[in-house]
Amino acid sequence: MLHDYLLRFLSVGYSQKLIDYSDLGNKEVLLRKVAYNEIDITYEQLQNQVKIVGGGKPQRLLLSLIIASDIAEKIGRRNLNILEVPTKSNDEFVVSDNPVVFLDFERQTILHFVPWWEIGKKDFWIFMPISPKKAIFYSKSKNKDGPVEKNNNDLVQLLNFGQYLCCSDNIFSHSKDIIERHLNLYNNELRHLKQVGIMNEVKF
Repeated sequence: MLHDYLLRFLSVGYSQKLIDYSDLGNKEVLLRKVAYNEIDITYEQLQNQVKIVGGGKPQRLLLSLIIASDIAEKIGRRNLNILEVPTKSNDEFVVSDNPVVFLDFERQTILHFVPWWEIGKKDFWIFMPISPKKAIFYSKSKNKDGPVEKNNNDLVQLLNFGQYLCCSDNIFSHSKDIIERHLNLYNNELRHLKQVGIMNEVKF
């Protein structure tokens, strides 16, 4: 996913004449322009970019490693929390082939990828299931109810919905009944998003 959006980023940069092909040979320039986004490309520009320029695979690999390391460092300095499925609930977390879910409070939406240059600056929650009953999540500020959320069924449903929304091809669960229940619960919204071209086809 990050590689795909790095391609989009470079494509926007080329089309707007903010990035030159000669920049691909200069690590310091790539860091400033792409990893730290000093050229101020926006999330919305990447989402709307249709024409994708190929190439630059070694540079994209280098940038993805640098960006991933930077994200991990920023998350490590912030607040990691645990979200648990409520004890009385028969729901469980599923996991997609793109399991990290980004909740953006400023845009009030689930993002298909995280604008790496915004982490630590804007109010994101980043979720990742770690078992059928538990997930970890990062937040910029401390959770008022402590580091463990035990009774927030709405947040559990939101995270599961994000798994279906952001997956590339597949959803995984040890329980077929859980997936069928989710499909009934989220079906109308997922169909609408697919019709307007916001999500890829989902296979189960």
